[in-house]
Amino acid sequence: MAAWQSLKVKYKIFTLILVCCVGLIAVGLLGFGGMRSMGKSLGELNEEQKSVATLSAMKNDFLEMRLAIVYMLALTDSAKLAEKERDFGAAAARIKERLASLEHHNFAAEEKKKITEFRDGYEAYLAEGTKSAAMAKAA
Repeated sequence: MAAWQSLKVKYKIFTLILVCCVGLIAVGLLGFGGMRSMGKSLGELNEEQKSVATLSAMKNDFLEMRLAIVYMLALTDSAKLAEKERDFGAAAARIKERLASLEHHNFAAEEKKKITEFRDGYEAYLAEGTKSAAMAKAA
């Protein structure tokens, strides 16, 4: 403390300004580090949201397939029946494409298991739906 009191006022002010500048630089560096980690987290969140949106679109396509099958079984007009068959095929193709795009994501083991279960159920439903469409066409 004696050394501080023996300094002239201009050196005391200079020292305080220097300490403030060092403090500001430290706060700035910590802020930039925090922004970098937030940016990384936001990037990961964006990727996760894309996969959730893809899964939601797959669910909607699957429901569209189911609706097309119901219409095919109920309709008697061959033109509308052919249109619903095209809708069924288009929805099936979109699901297949989206399933292929999900293979590149890093999911947890439980999520991968659920996606595999969906794929197996989808393929079975696609086979049965194709049979039902053929039966509706023949009737």
